[in-house]
Amino acid sequence: MDMQDLENVEFGASLKKQEFLLKEKCVHLNHGSYGTVPRRVYEYRLTILKEQEENPDFWYRKIIQKYWNDSKAALCKFVNVKHTDCMVFVENATTGASAVLKSLKFLKGDIILGTNLTYQGVKNLVQYIVETREGVESRFLEITLPIKTKDDIINLYRDYLKNNKNVKIAVIDYITSPSAILMPVKEIIEVCRQHGVLTLIDGAHSPGQIELNLDELGADFFVGNLHKWLFAPRGCAILYVAKQHTDKIHVLNSSWHLYEGLNAEFINNGTRDHTPFFCAQASLNFFESIGGFEKVYGYNKKLIREGSDYLMKLWGTDKQDIPETMEAPFMINVQLPRLKGVINTSESLLKLKVHLMEKENIIAAFVTYLGVNYCRLSCQVYNTMDDFIKLGQAVEKLMI
Repeated sequence: MDMQDLENVEFGASLKKQEFLLKEKCVHLNHGSYGTVPRRVYEYRLTILKEQEENPDFWYRKIIQKYWNDSKAALCKFVNVKHTDCMVFVENATTGASAVLKSLKFLKGDIILGTNLTYQGVKNLVQYIVETREGVESRFLEITLPIKTKDDIINLYRDYLKNNKNVKIAVIDYITSPSAILMPVKEIIEVCRQHGVLTLIDGAHSPGQIELNLDELGADFFVGNLHKWLFAPRGCAILYVAKQHTDKIHVLNSSWHLYEGLNAEFINNGTRDHTPFFCAQASLNFFESIGGFEKVYGYNKKLIREGSDYLMKLWGTDKQDIPETMEAPFMINVQLPRLKGVINTSESLLKLKVHLMEKENIIAAFVTYLGVNYCRLSCQVYNTMDDFIKLGQAVEKLMI
């Protein structure tokens, strides 16, 4: 794909019209849930699908290996992984986390450690492990607000591990969902290492939002979605396994290549649609061609803060009480005002989401935790300040 025409592209409404398939009047402030695929990446995927259908047998038996290797090599370079055999594609971050936790051998008394802010799908996974492995237990550290400094979180882990010697693995969110807190992951990993605890980083929101150096990060395992912030099709994520563990982790769907190594197991474990994986390189090329981290980060971080400031002033509310250094770069939670018919339940907030979606053509995420309702804002390069104004005014109409 020719990306040269993107070098001087203008972010905002013109980029949305030129490069994305979003409807013109759709206000999309929830990129963090499902993302959206650039037009040229979408069209590239169609090209691969057509190639596949022209000779399926040849494609599956011969072609996929090159696509897999090329796309994976590009991603390994992007996230700074030296040994490409340490990283594979998976359908989503939760699938990668499942492969790790269901592959590890646990002993009676072992503890899996998370927090109250652990993603619910991963909490359910931990519960499954506890129920199916005799004697395995789970513990969830209680993170409350306000958070004064990152040391509040680091010390929470340090104190717990000092007094609990049976923790086998800690599941650590890089950016919590839906609370959008940027965790001090590197420091937590170091604390875990000092106590002999394995680390699984749930980096669902990290690739494209955080500059990653996975080899240097020092985690035992890392999972991250590419469809959220790196413009890949949905169904594309990475699983990184530190070299000393690659023989311990197996694909969930055991198939022909069981015990033949991480790469062999994950590339070919049943007939499926590989094309989201093979679009990862094209998605990365798009990201780099529009300016990469420097330009994307600068635009999104500035806009999300200006937009959230506008909403707080309009609604008479505040952000969640955390240090600015612990705010996710492209995601911020703003407290909702009191609204007609809206209470502190997920069901009530879902009705609000559907109302705005159907009546106002506005897509936003609304969450409740620690007794407070928030609007979780997500910002991407096609957004403008006008999107925040439309959201603010739509919610204002419902205020009590």
